[in-house]
Amino acid sequence: MLLKKIFFITTICLFSACQINTPDPDARFLPFFDIADFIGKEMIQLSNLKSIKKTVYINDKTEERILDSFDIKKDLEIFKKSNINKVVWIDKYKVDSLFDKSGDLAKLQYQALDEKLKTRIMIIAFNGKKVHAILIKNKSSNQVSSLEQDLEYYPQKGYYSIKSRQKVSLNDEQVTTAKVRFLDF
Repeated sequence: MLLKKIFFITTICLFSACQINTPDPDARFLPFFDIADFIGKEMIQLSNLKSIKKTVYINDKTEERILDSFDIKKDLEIFKKSNINKVVWIDKYKVDSLFDKSGDLAKLQYQALDEKLKTRIMIIAFNGKKVHAILIKNKSSNQVSSLEQDLEYYPQKGYYSIKSRQKVSLNDEQVTTAKVRFLDF
């Protein structure tokens, strides 16, 4: 009887000491730099931005304005939509990383291996542990049109630019560039 009690108590102690690790449903496997999350945080940080200087170039015409009414979330959405952070694309991008002399990550570069992917190149440059620059090249086409976009975002400088080259069948190519500087950054 004493042996049964010792076995029973030992069994209870062993089972109570065991822990089953259940995956955190909020924890996601992120194979690449999460630009959607980064830009989302930038949008929140920039929500109090009072004014910007926006210069727009359309082919050979230029217009420059200082705006105190604008939608920074809408403007930066194009960066979020360039997110490549999908598990199904793990083998679709070549990843290169560069480290500085102190061993900190200095640059990440992703290059599409599949021409069907919209985001062809994404480069994230770091200054210390902070993102210094994000450079993205998007390209898409169909039977009627083709679109190339060069996106640049410099969070520490308060500046971004979006350059688009669009060619529609039977029309001339249209080149549009928007350059934005945060004035009260």
